[in-house]
Amino acid sequence: MQNLELGQHMNIQLSDRRSSTSYPCDLVVLCLGDRYPPGQFHCMAELEDALMQLAAGGGIVGTVVATHEKMGLPTSAEPRGLRAKSDGKVMNVADYALPVRAPYNDVTVIGVLETR
Repeated sequence: MQNLELGQHMNIQLSDRRSSTSYPCDLVVLCLGDRYPPGQFHCMAELEDALMQLAAGGGIVGTVVATHEKMGLPTSAEPRGLRAKSDGKVMNVADYALPVRAPYNDVTVIGVLETR
């Protein structure tokens, strides 16, 4: 992606949780994804040839379909291509997910309740 116009998110969070200031024309790798936080940008994972919007400083990009009134305009970016693995397949975060573990069946649950 290439940043074209900076908006609400002027920084992108790096993998070590530090923020990096964004500038117009920066080339960055972002993650196409759905996002629905009620107080920010509602974003759909739609890949189009048109501009896309940065919905979160953590690097989620897509098409913003709704915006909370406290938010400014989203940062816009132009898609340049898709990242591929060495075998040529497009990268997907699901490829790097932790394996599903069976739930523990021998866990003791203790409930603490308070009433007034």
